Parts: sequence; C-alpha cells; structure tokens
Amino acid sequence: MPLRCINQKGDNIHSFDLSDDQWDMLKHENKKSYHLKMPCCDANVVLKQSRLGTRFFAHKTKGTCVYAPETEEHHYLKRAVMIAARKNGWKAQTEVKGVTPSGEEWIADVLAQNGKYKIAIEIQWSGQTNEETIRRQQRYKESGVRGLWLIRQPGFPVTRDLPAIC
Repeated sequence: MPLRCINQKGDNIHSFDLSDDQWDMLKHENKKSYHLKMPCCDANVVLKQSRLGTRFFAHKTKGTCVYAPETEEHHYLKRAVMIAARKNGWKAQTEVKGVTPSGEEWIADVLAQNGKYKIAIEIQWSGQTNEETIRRQQRYKESGVRGLWLIRQPGFPVTRDLPAIC
C-alpha cells in the first residue's frame, strides 16, 4: 500500500497531502484516464482507503511487481516520519528507489534530504535478522545515505554505525 504515486508530469503525489475534495477529484480523474503510476514499477494506479481510513495507492492489476504489502502500522509510521521531517525543514518522500555504486538496488521507506545530507528512515515492523539489517544499512552507506531504523524487534544491537529506535 504505497502512500505515493506519480502523475503524468513526473510529480510525486502523497495520499496524506490531499484534502477530501482533492482526493475525490483525483480518484475521479484517474478512473477516466489512469494517468497516475506506481513509483515501484510504473504500473497504473487505483486510489483506495483502508478500513482504518488510511488513503493509499494500489496497483490497478497484479503484475510482476515485487513490492511487498505493508501493515496499517507501517503506513502510520511512514506518514508520521514524513510529517516530522517536513516540519523540521527536510524535504522528504516515501518509497524512494536508489542504487549503490556497485549496482545493488534499494527502496527507502522515507528518504529525507536537507542540502547535501540524506537519511533513509526504515520502519522494520516485521521480523528481520540482524545480518539482513546490517546488509541493508551497508547499501545505504555505499550510496552516501545515512540509515535510521525504527524497529519493533527486541534486543536489536543499536550502534553508531547502525542507529535505531527499538
């Protein structure tokens, strides 16, 4: 359930930035022309709302995209991180793709940027090994991006090189 899509001009649209009227208008326009695309795979978009009221963008048809589904809690935290980053003068967006100099791809839950500084904020609510988290952190480092992890997993080894809030 991405919180971001891309319009035909290449502009990012975040679901939580829209008023009720703007959301309804965008939903109506998109049903006619399917002009919105998913940031993960460029597929056509449909606008939806979860049972708990979170607005999000979904793939119009299930294709070959490997984007993993996210929980309602995950979306709530992504939105909270975005709002906090923006309030503190950072430019931020969700579901940002990147690639290391060696060609390894990554997608940040939230990428915040302030001048030359970039921080990828990862919300890791599902189980993940410490080794996998360290591997993913290394990809950010290789890309010149600082990583910060919000982790539900108890006993995670927080260090200077692997900052996290558990």
